[in-house]
Amino acid sequence: MQPRAGKRCRGRPRVRTEQERKERKRQWHRNRCQRSVYLGAESERWKELRKQLGQQRDEETAVLLLDW
Repeated sequence: MQPRAGKRCRGRPRVRTEQERKERKRQWHRNRCQRSVYLGAESERWKELRKQLGQQRDEETAVLLLDW
């Protein structure tokens, strides 16, 4: 069913264009990849170390090791 001319659609109005949304998503993904560290098969060791150190977040464990 097509909306009638002059009648607003339901829901929240769009704030950004499709192109702006895609660019923001690309930028978010780029930033996320730059912050990532690939642990590979060592992820279980990392989780165990984090548990032993009593850290709740990966970031806290990384800061502790970098400052050591």
